[in-house]
Amino acid sequence: MSGRSPDFAEGAMGSDYARHSQVQRDAGSNGMPYLHRALEQVILPQDGSPFRAADLGAAAGTNSMEPLRAVVQGVRERAGYELPVAVVHTDIAANDFNALFSTIHGSPDSYAHRPGVHA
Repeated sequence: MSGRSPDFAEGAMGSDYARHSQVQRDAGSNGMPYLHRALEQVILPQDGSPFRAADLGAAAGTNSMEPLRAVVQGVRERAGYELPVAVVHTDIAANDFNALFSTIHGSPDSYAHRPGVHA
């Protein structure tokens, strides 16, 4: 993460979920070396179709920012900016997707601000 406090959007479980999900964030950090290794080995599309990444159980997106920045960076390092990246966020139907997109588009260091990246 960037070292600064993340912005906490509400989401289906309220802002408390994002504020109190440090355990989940720490657990996700343990998986980052595996994510980087996978990004080195994943087959990238060669036909102009986008590289697709899925964020399952996105909530308000707070814990998704670091891994998805890594995905976009890993794809860019291998394929450059010509390859579009599509990120699909999913969660329960009651999730506050407005809060999710507020997190994604409101953070200045969000992956969604990179050229050719579509959330």
